[in-house]
Amino acid sequence: MRRVALKGLAWRKVRGVLTALAIVLGVAMVSGAFVLTDTMKKAADNLEAGSYAGIDGIVTGTASFRDDNSWQKTPSISQALVGKVRRVPQVGTAVGTVLDQAKLVNAKGEVIGSPPNYAFGIDAAQAGADRVNPLTLDAGRWAARDGEVAIDAGTARREHLDVGDSLGVVAGGPVRQFTIVGLVRYGNVDSLGAATVAAFDLSTAQAAFDKRGEVDQVSLESRTGVAPAATRAAVTRALAGTPTKVETADEADPFDFKGLKSFVEFIKVFLLAFAGIALFVGAFIIFNTFSITVAQRTREFALLRTIGASRRQVLRSVVLEAFVIGLAATAAGAALGVLIAKLLNAVMKTVGIDLPQAGTVFALRTVLVSLLVGVVVTLVAGIIPAVRATRVPPVAVLREGATVPKSRVSPATPLIALGAVAGGFALLVFGMFGHGGAAFVHVLASAAGTLAMFVGVALLAPRLVRPIAWAVGAPAARFAGAPGRLARDNATRNPGRTAVTASALMIGLALVTFVTVLAQGIRSSWGSTVRKQVSADYILTTSTGWDSFSPAAAATIARSSGVEAVSSVRSAPVKVGDSQTAVSGLDTTTVGRFFHFTWVKGSDSRRTTICASATSSPSRQRTARSPTSSCVASTSRPVSTRCSPTSRSRTARTRRCSRIRGTRWRSWRRGKACRASRSRRRSTAIPTCR
Repeated sequence: MRRVALKGLAWRKVRGVLTALAIVLGVAMVSGAFVLTDTMKKAADNLEAGSYAGIDGIVTGTASFRDDNSWQKTPSISQALVGKVRRVPQVGTAVGTVLDQAKLVNAKGEVIGSPPNYAFGIDAAQAGADRVNPLTLDAGRWAARDGEVAIDAGTARREHLDVGDSLGVVAGGPVRQFTIVGLVRYGNVDSLGAATVAAFDLSTAQAAFDKRGEVDQVSLESRTGVAPAATRAAVTRALAGTPTKVETADEADPFDFKGLKSFVEFIKVFLLAFAGIALFVGAFIIFNTFSITVAQRTREFALLRTIGASRRQVLRSVVLEAFVIGLAATAAGAALGVLIAKLLNAVMKTVGIDLPQAGTVFALRTVLVSLLVGVVVTLVAGIIPAVRATRVPPVAVLREGATVPKSRVSPATPLIALGAVAGGFALLVFGMFGHGGAAFVHVLASAAGTLAMFVGVALLAPRLVRPIAWAVGAPAARFAGAPGRLARDNATRNPGRTAVTASALMIGLALVTFVTVLAQGIRSSWGSTVRKQVSADYILTTSTGWDSFSPAAAATIARSSGVEAVSSVRSAPVKVGDSQTAVSGLDTTTVGRFFHFTWVKGSDSRRTTICASATSSPSRQRTARSPTSSCVASTSRPVSTRCSPTSRSRTARTRRCSRIRGTRWRSWRRGKACRASRSRRRSTAIPTCR
């Protein structure tokens, strides 16, 4: 029977290849997702190992709570602690550094790269600084005075910059021109994708980011022969009573490489979800193909039964065909995954997601998972047609047009289908609206519910084929004559085959419809909410929409011709009990004309009292020193403006709105909307008009 199965495959090459394509595409997505993310993870590991090599410990401030939306996890500490750490006998080298965010601006006034945009300040002339510096010098020298900067080699290559060129930098004030004196790398990697690095000398960084007399961390190296753990313990004892903590470089992770790895993991899950959908659709195609094959080979199976083949042998022959097709398709798909990975990487770069790269990683795990998924999906899809083939009686060889007998569970199929639809719907509702349980449980319930509903509808589809085909085919039968009637009759002659063939298309259209309706619903809901709450025509945000910017922009707008009012808004994370939330600061004298609040409890007058009280109390948080957004109203139509980059202060959320009399509703019809950027504490260049 093995020879029969293999010769049958060789005889029907085209059908086998076309059947395998469904699995090839799904497996290629699985393989491509693993190859792409494994390559990115290897690059992230190389970055982490190269950047933190030689650092035995890092001293940072102690935060009251962790803000995962901020790149800077700990507050600054006094620079005097650097000398205290240096005097610990076990410490060989201790260097204080400043780590913040600064945007690079090209000659056209455009921001270079995308967040994170690291700004690093270090006294590179200090003895031993090169051993605890996470950056390595690739060309030129380190910045030694004000007006000098070293940038990452990847950005210099992309922007065609070199040592000696001039470059705009947005740090803690307006755009300033710096001279490039060096090119740096992360360990042995040129750049962190589209991220940028601006390395200053320590005093310049402290002045630019308003951290005079402070550093963000102290990197230390042990003396020769001293264990790093012993050095960290000695430093911890020396700094007892100060708001500091001592960690390994991997634990402190100042460049947030763990966040990069988490993002790579998210990309892998996202791509594997699409691969699962492709395999699910492919399973329907394989099931349909094998069902048609079994129906067409009824007399062949009957002849085999007549000459002595048992039901088990017939089952094995069909399963062997499915196994061979699945194995060949999986091998082709796994190899194609490498090309898919390169294509996905190119697409991600096109949309601005440029992550670090290393040599292509094609792990054994990728091969094993691809083989398992591809072969198992093919066998599962082919098992039901294989069982049907065993029900062909030997006497069918004598009948022209003999068909495969129906299964004994066929009468119960509608009940099974209804049960699958009902159970899937219940799981979907629980996953989307249920309370309790981990987020993973809700996601898994939603996915399982969706698949169950698809299977249930597919099982019900044969009962719906005849009425739908008669309704849809009525115009063709009426106006196209005999060909139209023949097409309609062929569609209804075998409802099961027609339903299975249409199921793959049904799944694709259902997913497209779902995504389209969901996106449009979210867009309409958001737009309606904005129109009801915000009465401004224009919003000024950063180029990414996620960064903060300088409060000086509000003053610049206020001085512009025709501006009637300016209102600033800022926000920062706070911890209330065991939960974390955000608190917003408003300009209570002007915010009422731009934002309309629907009070559940309280009133506008109460808001004014609370805000006035909060304003009179000095904040202990650095991030609360300056506003992050402003709303503007003018007395005339807007005039033409010229925009140039300016900077932000270390603040949390950005919203900036302007209201121009006489153009308000026209601007809203053109799609103007107020957007809010989440706290990131990142430096950015924004367009401020002058």
